[in-house]
This record gives sequence, C-alpha cells and structure tokens, in this order.
Amino acid sequence: MNTYQCARCGEKFVPSFRQYLWGEHLWTKRCLRCPHCGQRCWCRKVMGRED
Repeated sequence: MNTYQCARCGEKFVPSFRQYLWGEHLWTKRCLRCPHCGQRCWCRKVMGRED
C-alpha cells in the first residue's frame, strides 16, 4: 500500500484499504482523513520507502 502525507499536519500514514479504495483522487493526491489530526484533506502520495 502507498504512504500519504497530510497537507495540514505533515504526518505520514498508510490509509486503510477501504479509505484508499473509496477516496476521491487525482494523479498524486487522494482525499483522506488523517489518523493523526482527524482532518479530511488532499494528502500527497509519498514516493519511495520510509525507514
């Protein structure tokens, strides 16, 4: 699964499969609810692996 970064708080997270599947999306952004701040916003897909 892909990692996304919240546009509001900057937290990186992996969305649930359901959130990923049903979220509105553009080429590199997806409208998701951040588990850290709880806000729904356009989150940017993070390229590469995070260690």
